[in-house]
Amino acid sequence: MNAEANLSTKANSALAYPRFSRPHGHPWRPPGDQAAAAPWPDPAHPAIAAGTWSVVKREQRLRRTSEFDVVYREGKVASGSLLAVRVRPNGQVLSRFGFVAGKRVGGAVVRNLARRRLRELIRQLPIQPGIDLVVFARPGAATASFAELDRALTQALKRLRVYGGPSADRPMAGRVAH
Repeated sequence: MNAEANLSTKANSALAYPRFSRPHGHPWRPPGDQAAAAPWPDPAHPAIAAGTWSVVKREQRLRRTSEFDVVYREGKVASGSLLAVRVRPNGQVLSRFGFVAGKRVGGAVVRNLARRRLRELIRQLPIQPGIDLVVFARPGAATASFAELDRALTQALKRLRVYGGPSADRPMAGRVAH
């Protein structure tokens, strides 16, 4: 007997609404239901409108382990309860930055938060050009306020004599108060 002889000709009700009915969407959702994605970064954001928004660019980052190792070996250090900073001249026009948060700081989410906050502070501070700088977050950095981190980082940079630049004489020039 042929195996196809026992197949039903009626549609299977379990297959009436498959999980993925079509590439984008569901049969009960009207087409074009989703709003268009907002432009990023938002041009209406106050920092972008004022022209003060920027990021630490790729060429300003320490990325390789060997680059961090050179700063560890040859750099000067200033430390406090919230962070430690190592600095080494790099002989280039741009300064480069690295951020480290070990497992003692907290879980991955907490470590990433600490690094983002330190990156934002570095972006806002006037720092002399031509240095490699590594900022190590200590466990207290995870719970410290933005102002406390700002104060600790500024003190460390002043001790290392790398705090300064065109806007160093103005107290909050180009800096967002948090």
